[in-house]
Formats: sequence, structure tokens, C-alpha cells
Amino acid sequence: MNTAFATLYENIIFNSDHSALFNHLFELYKYTDFGLTMLIVPIIFLVLFYFMWRNPYGKKWHYFTWLLISSVLVFGITYYIVFIAVIDSGDPQIQDLLYDSSNGFESFAYQYFIKISLLNSALSFVLGFLLSLVMKRFSTLQTHLPF
Repeated sequence: MNTAFATLYENIIFNSDHSALFNHLFELYKYTDFGLTMLIVPIIFLVLFYFMWRNPYGKKWHYFTWLLISSVLVFGITYYIVFIAVIDSGDPQIQDLLYDSSNGFESFAYQYFIKISLLNSALSFVLGFLLSLVMKRFSTLQTHLPF
């Protein structure tokens, strides 16, 4: 599972100059954490929206607010996961690269935290939208949303 998610994320965001970061995240199975976060959070929010939230007069802005909150939560969780994995890393190679200002690794790492979090958030938004097209068919409360 880690390999599949790593392929997804590394095909979009990869820099061979800083492959130590990608290898480190792969060895810690953090790509699995990113992928599961992207999958599980929107599913939970959509189950709550379609099956638990009892507002038969829900509007499109309600629906998009739920999706947006889900995506923001995915952003925060992903940022936390990658930040802790890199900054609090016990790996001496990563620590040496972070504190060596001549290689640009620290700047890349902090930009990567934002990029991977935004990517995961966007993917969860799209996934949430696609899942909602399926879930609305089984809902008795919000059958009219998103369309």
C-alpha cells in the first residue's frame, strides 16, 4: 500500500536533488498515512452528512462547507504527519541535511510540507465529491445534494 501511495505522490511532487526526504518518508510508511488520511476523512464526513445530519432542507452551500471542512482537516493532519516525520526525525542524515544551510534542503522541506498537504487536501476534495455522487443514492436525508 505504501508503494502505491508513494507512486501517486512522488509522480506529482518529486525532486531528485532531495531524494533523501522521499526515501525517509517511504521508509517510515508515511505515504500510507497520507493516503489513508485522504481516504478516511472524507468518507467519515460524507457518512455524517448523508446519513446522520438531519436537515432535509440542506443547501448546496451546506454540502460544500462539509467538503471544505473535510479538506481543511486533511490538510492539517497531513501537515502534522509530515512535519513530525521530518523535523522530529531521529535519522542523522535528515537532521544533517536540515541544519546544513548550503544545500537548500531546509527550504525545500518546508515547501514540501505545504505542497504535500495541499495536494492531499485537493485529492480528498475530489474524492469526496466523487464519493458523494455514490452516497447520495443511498441516503434518505440528502438525496438532492450535490445535484
